[in-house]
Amino acid sequence: MININEQIIDKMTSIFDSDLPKFVLIKKTEKPVRDADPVSQLTELIKIFKSKNLKHSKIAITVGSRKIDKIDKVLNLIVNWLKDCGAEPAVVCSMGSHGGNTIQGQLDVLDSLGINQSSVNCPVLASDKAVRMGFSKKYKLPVYTNELILKFDSILLLNRIKEHTAFSGGIGSGLAKMLAIGLGNSRGAHVAHTWSVKHGMEEVILDLASVLIKKLDIIAGVAIVENSFGKLDRISVLRPDNLIESETKLLKYSKHLEAKLPFDSLDLLIIDKIGKDISGTGMDTNVIGRFNILGQKEPATPKYSRIFVRDISDKSLGNAIGIGLADVVHSRIIDKINWHSTYMNCLTGTGPEKAKLPAAIPSDKLAIKVCLSSIGPVNPKNARIAWIRNTRELSEFRISENLLNERFIKTGWKSSKPLKLLFDKNGNIKV
Repeated sequence: MININEQIIDKMTSIFDSDLPKFVLIKKTEKPVRDADPVSQLTELIKIFKSKNLKHSKIAITVGSRKIDKIDKVLNLIVNWLKDCGAEPAVVCSMGSHGGNTIQGQLDVLDSLGINQSSVNCPVLASDKAVRMGFSKKYKLPVYTNELILKFDSILLLNRIKEHTAFSGGIGSGLAKMLAIGLGNSRGAHVAHTWSVKHGMEEVILDLASVLIKKLDIIAGVAIVENSFGKLDRISVLRPDNLIESETKLLKYSKHLEAKLPFDSLDLLIIDKIGKDISGTGMDTNVIGRFNILGQKEPATPKYSRIFVRDISDKSLGNAIGIGLADVVHSRIIDKINWHSTYMNCLTGTGPEKAKLPAAIPSDKLAIKVCLSSIGPVNPKNARIAWIRNTRELSEFRISENLLNERFIKTGWKSSKPLKLLFDKNGNIKV
């Protein structure tokens, strides 16, 4: 725990000690266009399985570290269908350096997402070693893959397609990235991130993935797209011979559905929790408008003067990557951080700045005062504040009452009665 003199800090910020604005809860009035049914979406996969002789074939199914809607149901369907064809499927952890780059750490990450041998009815395997598969064609980079993959006859790529938190381009966080980085363990991930500083992340991912597409026997790719409510919208079955082209089309579709805050600027963004299960960077950089990546230009919008993070999700297992993107954090976070896991993730991704420790303040009330007293002569009553659970769940959150006048909020949202923000005896928000 970091020890500070709360009274001194409170006194320093007392000039701004006027009432905070009242808050309203806003909810999207629109409904998801659809909540996809995995069975009907995966009929093409059944056809592919039946067209091959899979009897006694060992099939690896790649799974990463993100929370994905209905991932357990999708996995169970795939596993059962493969078994019906006589195959021997297994889930292989495919998450780069996540889980502290240890076997048990990776298994723990999947278990925190409800994925284990019991839940998916097949072995769940992990390795901290990678094997070099050759060199890439364009940049002559070493290409790595998980050593376990070479023990299987074929591989089925499974991942979500969404905009990446480190770059913007034709591909994002999806199947190509899982091939180049997720399956590469820490060695492959470090190669990709290191050379991305010079060549760009998308260029490097495509260069590495193109080698693995040729060298590995990929049955198919299963690409999941979620809507702005974080619910399953579409599952597409991609064939290996047009994997990249298909993923590019899906990313365009995904970008139209992604949840973002309806404000180009704020004085303060309060985030209840960050975590590796929420975003690869703890909090989605596309939502907060901060990349903080060497060689990467910062986005023009949104611009949030201060970001205050209150906690880390339990499912992040102490991985606090992205904490350095905040300005202020609640000091409760400090005791929850697994520094090995955090450093491994940040250093592998060549982003030590994402492990920087912001000002750690022992109460919500004092942290909010610190934020609002450090952005210039803004009266707290007039401060423009949004308060969200995390950067993934954005269909319902709280805003300061004055934001109701914003044109973005006038349609498509309903609001509750304005209420004063209440704190307990320790200065923490009463939720």
